[in-house]
Amino acid sequence: HLPFEENIKLTRQVVEYAHDHGVVVEGELGRLAGVEDDVKVGDDDALYTDPNEVEEFVKATGVDSLAIAIGTSHGAFKFKGEPHLRFDILEKVSEKLPGFPIVLHGASSVMPEYVQMINQYGGNIPGA
Repeated sequence: HLPFEENIKLTRQVVEYAHDHGVVVEGELGRLAGVEDDVKVGDDDALYTDPNEVEEFVKATGVDSLAIAIGTSHGAFKFKGEPHLRFDILEKVSEKLPGFPIVLHGASSVMPEYVQMINQYGGNIPGA
């Protein structure tokens, strides 16, 4: 949710601390609509990752992997409705960062046995 330069500054601080303690860091660039970590991003404020920023971001922050926004949706309710995935952005990012770990939030599903267990104990995540 931060502007690019502030995202770099804060992420670099996290990376330095984490790496000093043997922990890897996933950075995020771009904003997806939804709510995560108490940050709400409306559809109008969602921004796809700019492939022209990824090299600078990775180099300046030292992150170990990069989560990009290409239109996936977060959480157990992902892909409800019509997904609009920007595979062109994924391709450009991959070209700019060959071999670098890229993360797509919301690109996996919740295993059926976990959905059943969560719902059994009061959760409500049908169709995840």
